[in-house]
Amino acid sequence: MKRPALLATMASVVIFGGAFAWIVDHRGGSGALHAGRAQLAVEWRGKFRGRMVLPARVNWCPVTRVAVLEAVSGDSGVAIVLYEQNALTAGTHPVFTPEAAAAAPRPSATAAMRWMRLERDTALAGFRAVSGSAQIGLVPGKASGQLDARMRSVSGPDSVTVRAVFRDVPVVSTAIGCGS
Repeated sequence: MKRPALLATMASVVIFGGAFAWIVDHRGGSGALHAGRAQLAVEWRGKFRGRMVLPARVNWCPVTRVAVLEAVSGDSGVAIVLYEQNALTAGTHPVFTPEAAAAAPRPSATAAMRWMRLERDTALAGFRAVSGSAQIGLVPGKASGQLDARMRSVSGPDSVTVRAVFRDVPVVSTAIGCGS
């Protein structure tokens, strides 16, 4: 093979290899899930597949002993609710359905998520936790961790497997009833 043809072949391999890697990473493929500071990164698989990275914060209510990690942007978002015994604690929190989580032995958790589905129509897809676990790590004023959960659609039989990671999410403590 002559030198110009060899160089053209090598350039084509590099370009197509890079394009393939980009497509796999941006279609919810094998790319690792990473969250920046004060962010939650989530991916879901099942009938629907996708991933998103959202800004996040944790609202801690010492009155009800409930923390809500909220990651929202526009109509898309994830909420992880942590039910604690006394204070916000590090460790494993078993995930229950929203109906069962508040009555489950503490610590426990539940989760919900929604996103704009743009396949054939524009519709809001909503899912809520069925089972799984949330791992929480704490440093003063910040929470990091991950969620591994199975979720079911709020409007049908579809389900997805969800993995989320969050890093250095600010914890804001509220009081005086803490809202509902």
